[in-house]
Amino acid sequence: MNTQDFLFAIRNSYKSLRPSEQKVADFILQGAADLTEMNIQQMSSAAGVSQPTIIRFASAMGLKGFRELRKKLIETYAVDKNEFSVEEVLDYPLSRKDRLIDIPAKVIMTNIQHLEQAQKALSSYEYIQAVKALERAKNISVYAVENSSSFVFPV
Repeated sequence: MNTQDFLFAIRNSYKSLRPSEQKVADFILQGAADLTEMNIQQMSSAAGVSQPTIIRFASAMGLKGFRELRKKLIETYAVDKNEFSVEEVLDYPLSRKDRLIDIPAKVIMTNIQHLEQAQKALSSYEYIQAVKALERAKNISVYAVENSSSFVFPV
């Protein structure tokens, strides 16, 4: 699992996390603090959760505990000072060393990897159940974030 995969895994499993674990995910995805230097006590305090919640979050992400979580965070956020961090360039692994001609290919390949991971995470059974629920619905409401609007589609 590369560093992008770990951030994608957090985003992908976000809805299945407990609300307190979502706080940890939010804190990690913000990347504002130097997560690579924090111990469990500092992280739990900064994220506003208990230390056991940090461990439950690690477990929910398939990790064995805080040590493995910290290792993943170091791999994710510890980058060469001459490079952009992963989060700084819209979630794409770009650096100052990349040739201009290579950037579109890197962006496209990253998008393909994300789509492949989403496909692997998709449950056929749950997909079919969702389609059947939509077929039975009297109304379908679509909500969006930021500059988007809300819509209700009569069926």
